Amino acid sequence: MYKRGPKCYRFLKHFFRLPSKTTFYKFLKNIPFECGVNDELFDKLKMRIEKLKPRDRLCKLMFDEVSLSTNLTYSRSTDKIIGFEDLGSLGRNKNYANHALVFMIQGISSGWKQPIAYYFVKDSIKSIKLKLIIKEIISKLNMAGAKVICTVCDQASSNVKALRLLKEESNVEYKEPYFKVNSKKIVCLYDSPHLLKSLRNALLKYTIYYDETKKAKFMYLRQAYQFDSTRRFQTLHKIREPFLYVNRYRLLKMKVSIAAKTLSASMAAALETLIDSKENIPSEAIETAFFVKDANDLFDSFNSTGINMRNNHCNPKLRCALTKKSGDFDFWNKMEKKIESWKFYDEVRGQFKTTMPFKEDWLNNIRGIRLLWQMCEKNEFKFLRTRMLNQDPLENLFSVIRQYGSGNSNPSCFQFISALKTSILNNLIAYQAYGKNCEEDVGKLLDNLRIFLSSSSKPTNFQFTENINELVNLENSSSTNRAAFKDLYDLQAITYVCGFLIKKLKAITCKDCKNCIIAQKTEEHHIFTLYKEQDQKLRLKYATKEFVTCLAEIYDTIVFFLDNFGEVPNIARNLKEHITATINFTWINCDIHIADLRTEIINLAVRLIINKKLTNLQKQFEVHNRRRINNSNRF
Repeated sequence: MYKRGPKCYRFLKHFFRLPSKTTFYKFLKNIPFECGVNDELFDKLKMRIEKLKPRDRLCKLMFDEVSLSTNLTYSRSTDKIIGFEDLGSLGRNKNYANHALVFMIQGISSGWKQPIAYYFVKDSIKSIKLKLIIKEIISKLNMAGAKVICTVCDQASSNVKALRLLKEESNVEYKEPYFKVNSKKIVCLYDSPHLLKSLRNALLKYTIYYDETKKAKFMYLRQAYQFDSTRRFQTLHKIREPFLYVNRYRLLKMKVSIAAKTLSASMAAALETLIDSKENIPSEAIETAFFVKDANDLFDSFNSTGINMRNNHCNPKLRCALTKKSGDFDFWNKMEKKIESWKFYDEVRGQFKTTMPFKEDWLNNIRGIRLLWQMCEKNEFKFLRTRMLNQDPLENLFSVIRQYGSGNSNPSCFQFISALKTSILNNLIAYQAYGKNCEEDVGKLLDNLRIFLSSSSKPTNFQFTENINELVNLENSSSTNRAAFKDLYDLQAITYVCGFLIKKLKAITCKDCKNCIIAQKTEEHHIFTLYKEQDQKLRLKYATKEFVTCLAEIYDTIVFFLDNFGEVPNIARNLKEHITATINFTWINCDIHIADLRTEIINLAVRLIINKKLTNLQKQFEVHNRRRINNSNRF
């Protein structure tokens, strides 16, 4: 309820006893779902998978990236800064992440689903690293009892290259639709809705030749719509004019539903009707109608849902689940020859192209689903719903995440983690959003991880990296040099901050401590603090010059660490150890309380300066994120 509408939740708190925001974050902290492969999570999944029937353990592995806003947030529970590129076991680096790579599995037979891992990347993950991650996850899933028999992803260049590298490593030819992990075949499929969009986009740009001499042109689809829209009743009532001019509307171009409506059986039927009615449309448009009909049937064959689809207005044979005697195999044999004959003619340049990425991917899917059916038959499958072979569950997960936080369509890395954990706890329940880019999937979550809410799991302790160890051994003189003040004005703000820290210090318990920290009289570095007073009474705290200099050294040390090693885990703990070892605190003359006072000063300073540094960076990120959003929404 809080994630759906924070304002509504705060209003209801006036009438009901509801948990606070802090309570929610304490619950989420107990769920061990950090970047990469989490052993605790896989141990729990193993217990659930062992209860499944052998046939229900067969699953597919989906992975895709979702856009995030660039942001850095310090997490006290894990003692690390979230927002850097994080590849789990492959390490973190200084790059600011703006995408999340999410892995999810779904049962081929019963449809259960489960998010299992995520990673933060900048722009897109490198193919060689993606290859290693895929192998690691598949191996972990096999150890947990799941049987991964296929992968599903879109046509991103990093995905295609990673799959190619996996084939090369398995000594498998590139045209074969599988690779091997631990000597077991894994069929690689591409998301059919994305392939349909690519086919529509190609038809927008090129004249597509097929069967040697036949050709399809997008202009005939526009003519059919223009003629149909002037009639009393429209046969193309689901089509809108912008659907046929998606090059002008970037957001519409991304919609799968618009591509499906454009290359639909209704469009093919409308074209055939116009030609038979001898309306003002060339007879050669019949070739475009046949091409559109084939595209519609091809997509239907990869989107079957149930055993009996007799009442469906689409092709009932191709919308039925795949069986041993279904007509899908004959249709795919025919379509394989047609797809191989596709040629793309650019009328502007007057050139032919015989190869396009989506063309090879359609052929890969046809070969892959044949191999996949053989695997399913060996596991006593009587039918296979081909809609289970796309990545709609993953797209729906992204939709659920964006719905949290009052419609947070572009969350930060920290918000993404929180929303992902919340969505899993809520069993991925989401309201039906208008204009979604995928079909609703009926699969149920395998495990909502609520068992972790009653446990008190602790975050993993990380060690220093080699570079940090070298940095810890810096000489004290380097800190002193960094603390040099530019002028008198440079002293004023940090002196005021020291006064704020004095109010927070609880270790000032004796006169010697006070004399070291609090100035007995105002000096030249107190000018700004004096002007902040409301009257002649000195109510604010005035720090000694030694305390101000010490805080300046601490500030320079922390900023230097964050600029060069901000991605390292346990950042606050490491900083405290380094400051204790290098910063001079001999100006504290109280031998009894020096240790307590030093520890409290360091703890307060580290928290304050880390938050200040990240706040300053956030101001820069806001401009960058706003520009990214404006560019993505531009028509």
